[in-house]
Amino acid sequence: MSVILFLLVLFVLILVHEWGHFIVAKKTGMRVDEFGIGFPPKMFGVKKGETEYTFNALPIGGFVRIFGENLEEIPDDDPDKARAFGSRPKWAQALVLIAGVAMNVIFAWFLFLIIFMIGMPTAVDEKEASPEAVLYVSGLLPNSPLTDKLSPGSEIISVRSGADVLENPKPSTFTGFVQAHPETLVINYRYGDKEGVIEVEPKKD
Repeated sequence: MSVILFLLVLFVLILVHEWGHFIVAKKTGMRVDEFGIGFPPKMFGVKKGETEYTFNALPIGGFVRIFGENLEEIPDDDPDKARAFGSRPKWAQALVLIAGVAMNVIFAWFLFLIIFMIGMPTAVDEKEASPEAVLYVSGLLPNSPLTDKLSPGSEIISVRSGADVLENPKPSTFTGFVQAHPETLVINYRYGDKEGVIEVEPKKD
């Protein structure tokens, strides 16, 4: 399984790399004869414009065939000689050469961004929250009365004030309960596999 995963990652990285060369070559006026997915032998191809997009038997990457990489092999009367890789300005040739690495960097950044966003907590409206949702402490302000009593990651199980008890509070119900009971609160919480009880006096601004 690890070998298959490695080959798949390698295939994608090479394909993205070659796509960078392909795009920049097109944008700088070069003629691109072929963009190959996989390596030969060729299975089939589709020609669009002047470029043939080929699908090949060995799925371990890809390649780009740019016209005129060896300028000496092109006759002087070839109408496309000016569009050959070797005929284009040095800056254009340099851009094509570094485009593959640049595309890999951009692709890696994009993947990290997606992974980061997937793991990021998202605020939702109370109506959108799952019935099984629980209230966690994500952080504490330095001047909060809970700073020395709770740790980030603690789950609030219930809050009690006198005879009034709120079980399995949600963010809005917890806030409303605290505002309606400015006296001492008894909070049951769970942190990891341990449960505890604390008393706290709501801070009045």
